[in-house]
Amino acid sequence: VFILPSRFEPWGVVLGEACAAGMPIIATTACGGSVELLRPYFNGLSVAKNDIESLVKAMQWMHGHESELRGMGNHAIDLAAPFDVKNWAYRWHEWSRKWGGR
Repeated sequence: VFILPSRFEPWGVVLGEACAAGMPIIATTACGGSVELLRPYFNGLSVAKNDIESLVKAMQWMHGHESELRGMGNHAIDLAAPFDVKNWAYRWHEWSRKWGGR
């Protein structure tokens, strides 16, 4: 399980990297990337920033549901797919074709 207990994190590239690596994640609501990359109880858990108790509970939940972690990691891979290198290269290529000559 990858844990990012940030107090301020506009995106958090590391969340995408953890998801792409097949890791379930725990992240605070301060992590902007969690909006796109985290679905509670599907591939991870979200906790409020500065809430140590909810972070501990999330860690305990993961520990108590070890048999579900592999599946959550597989879901994480799926959620990270739109942000992989191939997709970003395609997007930039299409953008440059559309707007590059202006």
